[in-house]
Amino acid sequence: ALVWSWVTVLIPAVYSGMVFSNHLLLMFAERAAFIFALTLPFDIRDLEVDRHVGVKTIPAAIGIRNAKILALISLLLMLVLVHLNVYYDFYETAFLLPYWLSAGITAIFIYKTNRHRHDYFYSAGIDGMMFLQMLLICLLG
Repeated sequence: ALVWSWVTVLIPAVYSGMVFSNHLLLMFAERAAFIFALTLPFDIRDLEVDRHVGVKTIPAAIGIRNAKILALISLLLMLVLVHLNVYYDFYETAFLLPYWLSAGITAIFIYKTNRHRHDYFYSAGIDGMMFLQMLLICLLG
């Protein structure tokens, strides 16, 4: 989640000439929370394989149900950070709706995650949430 946030927030910001600020840090944390929420379903999917090869994952340590709860909490954290970015005038208020929609749809996918779902559920559905969020922000934000 940190690497994805670095690549999709900090590097573009530095490249475009933005000065490092608290707002940029909030955006970085917001993206990290969103990406973290997206990674847990993949760990749930791969639970048996990871257990077989000895890889320790969050769902293996805390269970599938608790991993889903953690992912949903991470989505809520993302929304809190989005609201802080709006409060500090880094985002326009219009950004709230697309972020809430993307969080809601992502939450549905997280809730429906299980080890027996087809790979398209993960590669198109869960991975697609990043694209969906961007699309919603571009269309509605």
